[in-house]
Amino acid sequence: MYSILDNYRAVFSSQWWEPERIKRMQERKLVRLVQHAYTTVPYYRKLFDQAGISPSTIATLNDLQRIPVSTKQTLIQQDPNELISSRFKRAELQHDSSSGSSGTPFSVYLDKDYVLNRNMRFLRGLMATGYRLGDRLLLITDRHGGSGKSWLRWEKASPEEPADRLLERIEAFRPSVLYGSGTPLRQLAGKILDTGQALDFLKSVVWTAETLDERTRQRLERTFKAKVFDFYGLTEMGLVAWECQAHDGYHVSDDSIIVDYLPISDSGGTLRMAMTNLNLYSMPLIRYDSGDLAALQAAEPCVCGRGLSRLERVEGRVVDTIKLRSGASISPYSFICQLEILEGLERFQILQDTYDHIRVSIQSAPGAQAHLDRDIRKIVQGIVGTQLDVTFQYHETLPSEGNGKFRAVQSLVEQGK
Repeated sequence: MYSILDNYRAVFSSQWWEPERIKRMQERKLVRLVQHAYTTVPYYRKLFDQAGISPSTIATLNDLQRIPVSTKQTLIQQDPNELISSRFKRAELQHDSSSGSSGTPFSVYLDKDYVLNRNMRFLRGLMATGYRLGDRLLLITDRHGGSGKSWLRWEKASPEEPADRLLERIEAFRPSVLYGSGTPLRQLAGKILDTGQALDFLKSVVWTAETLDERTRQRLERTFKAKVFDFYGLTEMGLVAWECQAHDGYHVSDDSIIVDYLPISDSGGTLRMAMTNLNLYSMPLIRYDSGDLAALQAAEPCVCGRGLSRLERVEGRVVDTIKLRSGASISPYSFICQLEILEGLERFQILQDTYDHIRVSIQSAPGAQAHLDRDIRKIVQGIVGTQLDVTFQYHETLPSEGNGKFRAVQSLVEQGK
């Protein structure tokens, strides 16, 4: 059990350690977590016994590979009492759940010490963007309820509020940092451009929950007159990786999470991320398949001096890789990195509805459709070749999903639809 000071020291000091010291800390935490999970969590006792694993044999990061990966679907099918440690009373835990955008929501039960650690990691990420205690922060999010933390000068707004109302809130509150998922930030930028208003008080803008392409980043930075930082997190893990002011990849929260990178056949270097939450004891998650894809950053240290490992980028979700009958797959990022640079392309969405067909939906700037049609066809056909039939459609506006998020690449094949 940790005090506030212990959590502060652990999170804010360990990020500057040498990688070897961080590794030793991960291994110490892993040994304790595995023993705890085996002793007090029925699901992991069964998993270990069926795999012929004793907790005493898990002593290093390499040993972690011996533990089977647990998928979200597998865990959803369990009775919560099979997943919650017997050392905790379920009624005293904080309940949270994923949005369910890729299927059934996944419930997690969080002990108070973990919630504190998760909050500290979020604060660390904010401070990497230039935020300092006492700065005003506006969070455009529906996460965790409540109206914010007034003692911290934090306020919350709903992502479902119309852009003009959000802009009024921003003008009235005058935050130093603006945090929100991609769709409301895009809509805000559009409203600012329409009205000609200028926001000259922002230090930074934090983007989360959706893939951030370079064109959108540049547009937001011009509009908000502030640097944009990308955060990658999961309900089940908290803030997993975040950008510092060097904008050279994403620092991973190695002091709290072990990310296990699993290769995907014919994926061009894209890796699937399985995660072990080192601080969550009420409902341990060990080698949990996040369903997300990433590319690793080179091993050279970041110029900021942090010793944490880095991702080059988060490429999207496994369910949104384009599946081919040959067994190969195409990363969502293959489309994003080439299409995002096209002049006049405001938004696009690629939907795979069968193994043999994808639909490319396009929202273009006025007068750009003619040259975009040629360029987009060339890029998409260059990626998929003759393996897929492609339909192109143009729209005045591409809507977000019902949860307010926007997925540039989707595959319904993985979901069995």
